[in-house]
Amino acid sequence: RSVDMNVLGTRRLVELCHKMTHLEALIHVSTAYCNCDREQVDEVVYNPPVPPQKIIDTIQWMDEDLVGVLTPHLIKGRPNTYTYTKALAETLLVEESGALPVAIVRPSIVTAAWKEPFPGWVDNFNGPTGLIVATSKGILRSMHCKSSSIADLIPVDVVINLVITVAWYTATHRPNSLLVYNCCSGSINHLTWGGVERLAIPLILRHPSHGVFFYPNGSFTDSRLWNQLCVLFYHRLPAYALDLAAVLTGHRPQLVPLYRKLHRAIQCLEYFTTHEWAFSSNNVLMLLEKVAPEDKQLFNFDIKALHWPTYLEDYILGIRQFLLKEELSSLPMARKSLKRIYMYTKAVHLFMVFLLWKLVFMRYDSARKLWFVFVSMVVKLFNALPRITS
Repeated sequence: RSVDMNVLGTRRLVELCHKMTHLEALIHVSTAYCNCDREQVDEVVYNPPVPPQKIIDTIQWMDEDLVGVLTPHLIKGRPNTYTYTKALAETLLVEESGALPVAIVRPSIVTAAWKEPFPGWVDNFNGPTGLIVATSKGILRSMHCKSSSIADLIPVDVVINLVITVAWYTATHRPNSLLVYNCCSGSINHLTWGGVERLAIPLILRHPSHGVFFYPNGSFTDSRLWNQLCVLFYHRLPAYALDLAAVLTGHRPQLVPLYRKLHRAIQCLEYFTTHEWAFSSNNVLMLLEKVAPEDKQLFNFDIKALHWPTYLEDYILGIRQFLLKEELSSLPMARKSLKRIYMYTKAVHLFMVFLLWKLVFMRYDSARKLWFVFVSMVVKLFNALPRITS
């Protein structure tokens, strides 16, 4: 399926373009992660281990089961068939484009709009958008992520403006060779996944959503083991407990199926949040110098000017407005609701501590003795404080 869409689809488009006698420019939108088996990704087309035509010929006679067995060996070093076939498509484009005026744009992780059509505009739950929604609802509590790694987010309007500008440059300047443009933010305007967490969580609490399941307090962790423990205690056990209560009261269970979908989505993203790449953007910076000042305003793709705290706030508000269909006027009510959830959460925590105290410290003599020793030491310490300060 990926071969048919990304590789053969590209071939069919190139064949069509060869029939166009007045074609000005053909801009192929790839992905920055098509070469994710490399740590340093320059603005060049890398040759894949197996030529595209051999892959096409192989896929055509194999059944699905055999393709499934062969796929892990073919995509070695890449997380999925999408990134692999995107790399094949780039090579095929080089091989079959001939004299066509072609360029390649490679966006990284495409996120909500920076400015156009509206700040924060977004129309899908893909990538970080889904994570923000899950966090704002209190569903996502933990995720395995390398906090120090670059979060290479790129607003969708920046990508579109760059594609338009690349089309103009390709049509008017006719470069001698196919140019690749890495449409990324990491090398130009640095932001880490840890930075995303530090900025986004307070903003989510400032602009809460309706229908929150748990108090939003998710976090990234570098430890896979700790993440698995957090998933067990913060995702799975509460989901099964609440769904069991729902079934017993005659309601439909919701959380367990929801968490299954969430964990599948996180599994797809985890590769990109635990690895880091250095994308060069020399051609993008070169193009920025070629554009007239008035065109820079109309087709802005200068990611250096983006202020991440402001952008992420617009992003979160955009998710509320455009995806969740929650008007800004509903924010005061949502904040009151979040305060109630916060109080309920603290009450549950106190109850759990009290229950633990009753079950452990009051049931076992040794635990009770340790508790009283601890309390007496604390009291003695407080009594000694005036003498120490004097």
